[in-house]
Amino acid sequence: MTKVEVMPGPCGFLSTITAERTGVKVRGHVEVRVHVDTQCKAVNDMMEALGDTFDSQKICLVHPGEGPFNDYARTHFPVHVGCPMIAGITKCVEGEAGLGLKKDAYIKFV
Repeated sequence: MTKVEVMPGPCGFLSTITAERTGVKVRGHVEVRVHVDTQCKAVNDMMEALGDTFDSQKICLVHPGEGPFNDYARTHFPVHVGCPMIAGITKCVEGEAGLGLKKDAYIKFV
């Protein structure tokens, strides 16, 4: 299991994301189950609408702005492109599926 924390900023919704391989392969791709613990209504609504099980490559190996989370956010999220939640979910899945290194990433105002 892979677990990350995301602090999006002014909203104060410290969020925990977990991803775990299901043991199932979809067309040879690693399937993962994702859980997001957050107070953000937009993210909770997204996870309810999309479910919790995903083909990792359809999340991680797409062009920027594509994939199920971005597709959903494009029409359902409040206009706030700087929110790092989708990037946090993607990094968590990437690490669990072996599609990227489990290394910290951050945005810091200096």
